[in-house]
Amino acid sequence: MVTVFRQEDGSYLVPMELPEDKGARKALLDYAKIQGYKVDTVQYGYRKYRAVLVPGSEGLFHSYIAEEGRNQRYAQLDRRCLIPGEDGNLKRCPLRIPNPNYGEPGENKTVINDCKDCPHRDSLRKVTSAPISMTGVGGFSEDGEQEDMEIPVGIAPDGDLFEKYSSEVMDFIREKYPEHAEMMQMLFDGYRVKEIAEKLNINRDTVRNRVKSMKKDLTKFIDSIIIFD
Repeated sequence: MVTVFRQEDGSYLVPMELPEDKGARKALLDYAKIQGYKVDTVQYGYRKYRAVLVPGSEGLFHSYIAEEGRNQRYAQLDRRCLIPGEDGNLKRCPLRIPNPNYGEPGENKTVINDCKDCPHRDSLRKVTSAPISMTGVGGFSEDGEQEDMEIPVGIAPDGDLFEKYSSEVMDFIREKYPEHAEMMQMLFDGYRVKEIAEKLNINRDTVRNRVKSMKKDLTKFIDSIIIFD
């Protein structure tokens, strides 16, 4: 298994993951055989996968690793619990939380939010089955925190409220962004970003970018329909 990608001469091995599609997989393996590239199991982060090891520059390697790292964080967030956020919105439980010991020597600003020590554990409301998965589509700060990318369609875990607001939001999307309606409906139905990308035959970043492009209009619309008692 390959876990070190830097070579003694300073070059790098860029792990090009073998695709699931049989035709594309065979084409990549044939190309690797012609070029004399090694095929092996690699590990980066929590993932182990088969890949063609292509010689490349440091810049190319780090570009690949940055993309792989983002995808792994998105996948981790997709598996996190949905918890009540501010103003009753739903959000994914964060991967990292503020470190109470920050400021002391050697202490980082944030720490990993381990489920067994989760501060939301006692107050967590059972909303993980709610049909929403839009909160994991943002970016990440330098500290590894998910940046604010939440579109607050999960007004509350209450079923009637969710149905009411999600229906109105979808009507708005069909009118203003009809080309994105199918994608957004899948988000409401609980599909993950990866699943949507596969079904629509688009890149996962395309899904995220489309949501980002609508965020401003959606936020304004949601603010206009929510009535706080």
